[in-house]
Amino acid sequence: MIARKLNQLSIANSDTKLPDQFPARFETSFRRLTGRETTVSWAAPCVSAKGKNLDPNRFGYLIATNEDLNKVYFVTKSLLGDWSKMIEVDQVTLEQRLLCEQLNLQSKGQKYIFKFDHSRAGIASAIARNLELRLAPVDQVPAVPVAAS
Repeated sequence: MIARKLNQLSIANSDTKLPDQFPARFETSFRRLTGRETTVSWAAPCVSAKGKNLDPNRFGYLIATNEDLNKVYFVTKSLLGDWSKMIEVDQVTLEQRLLCEQLNLQSKGQKYIFKFDHSRAGIASAIARNLELRLAPVDQVPAVPVAAS
């Protein structure tokens, strides 16, 4: 993150379109977590910071599907095995830090933190907005009064 901060691209030109592809080497881990065939809504590269049963400083992808709106999946691999995790999101916040954008996810009283370097600030912001929309309760459409004749 320090190297990226020193060689930082213009944040104003950051891409805000959420990518929907991730490397094929993570496919098996992702399918194992979802347990079924799903379609990817977005997939963004990030680094884990902390969380229950989640090791810090793991490079991987945070992935959301079109089927499970309140769940995200963090897929990562290491030489020692698969460290992937499914997170049921209750609340989302985004913080700007000196070296990165920090996405905080609350899940059943646990906090999970994922970091995005400043060149991906637009993607981190778009993810936070997307997750807030996914978590928003579906508003009941008010009934339109029918005019009496």
